[in-house]
Amino acid sequence: AGEKLPDDEKLNYEKLSTIKDWRKKLSNFHKAEFELDGEKWLSVEHYYHANKYKNTPEFYKLFTIGSNSEISKDPALAKAAGGKTGKYKGKRLRDSNIKPDENYMDRRSEVFEKANFAKYSQNPELKEMLLATNNAKLVHKIQRSKDVEVFTETMRVRERLRKNE
Repeated sequence: AGEKLPDDEKLNYEKLSTIKDWRKKLSNFHKAEFELDGEKWLSVEHYYHANKYKNTPEFYKLFTIGSNSEISKDPALAKAAGGKTGKYKGKRLRDSNIKPDENYMDRRSEVFEKANFAKYSQNPELKEMLLATNNAKLVHKIQRSKDVEVFTETMRVRERLRKNE
């Protein structure tokens, strides 16, 4: 899938070839329950977007598994509800009067790292998979673009998990 790997490095990543859909499992949209901040979350995407709205606790809670809301069950709905318009396929998921925390962008990276650490440390098979990426640069292709986003926070989590072994 576009990876470039010198022949002498291939053995370092052999284990990944035995893990079905490992690239998808690295995604923030991958459904892998974890607990964080006293709540259960279905995905990193849920935790990320919920944290934009900690200033509106009742809306924040809709992203948690415990709410059993429509948003809590689908990472795409979480992204839409927490996104600019608050709509998914024309349907309003967030009232226009609910605004994100002004200081959210200052803590965005910290939020991603906390959520990824919880995801990988609480799901042993995902932890093993992340560690199997060894020292690979983890990137995500941005939809409808040639650009990629480096998963810096996930790579930091990988280092933290290595040190904890």
